[in-house]
Amino acid sequence: MTRRFPDPHSRLGGALVGMSGGTILESRQTPWASATFSGARHRFVLHVPHIARKGELRALDEREFDLPGHVLADIVMDDCVDEKYGLRCTIDALTVEDA
Repeated sequence: MTRRFPDPHSRLGGALVGMSGGTILESRQTPWASATFSGARHRFVLHVPHIARKGELRALDEREFDLPGHVLADIVMDDCVDEKYGLRCTIDALTVEDA
């Protein structure tokens, strides 16, 4: 019997929107594997309307993310640019399947 879990990309994107109050401008998921693990790399580009909310994204690696069937191996805010109507932040993450 195969276990089915919610898509980690969608759950991770939803969590980022929830914590930042932003919207997703772009997102992509790329399959990833090593000799012992399989999973995916995730990239999200968010528009965050309030500069004060950037603080919510700074400590991403210290947050807990609910990704049933997957483990968040790494997450970083790669870039965050101040634009006219807020911030444009790029978040990169790596998830692996939980055996």
